[in-house]
Amino acid sequence: MSKLITILNNWRQINVEDIASRIHYGYTTISTQKDTGIKFLRITDIQNYKVNWDIVPFCMIDLYDIKTYLLAEDDLVFARTGATVGKSFLIEGKPPTAIFASYLIRIQLSKFVNSNRSNS
Repeated sequence: MSKLITILNNWRQINVEDIASRIHYGYTTISTQKDTGIKFLRITDIQNYKVNWDIVPFCMIDLYDIKTYLLAEDDLVFARTGATVGKSFLIEGKPPTAIFASYLIRIQLSKFVNSNRSNS
C-alpha cells in the first residue's frame, strides 16, 4: 500500500497507479480535416484545461485498434513530452467518438474513484 501524506484540506498524496485501472500512451497517426468519424485529440487541442471538440481534427485508425484508444467520460489525458509536459484534460460527460494521440498519456480511473469535482 502507498504511503499517504496529508497535504491540504484532507487531500492525500498517492501514486497514480493506486487510482488507475490503466495508464497508456496514445495512438500514432496523422490528423486530417476529412470527416472519418473518429476525432483525433492532440496536445494542441487542449487549451486552459478544455477541448473545443468542434475544431479537433479527424484520423484514420484500424477498426481493431479503436477500442484500445477510444476516449470515455472520466478519462484523464496529459502531455508526456515537450514544453507542455503535464498539460492535462479530464473528460467530463460523453465525448464525441475520439481517440488520443501518441504524445498524450491516458489514465483510466478505477471504478472506485469519483471524479466529480463538486464533492471536493
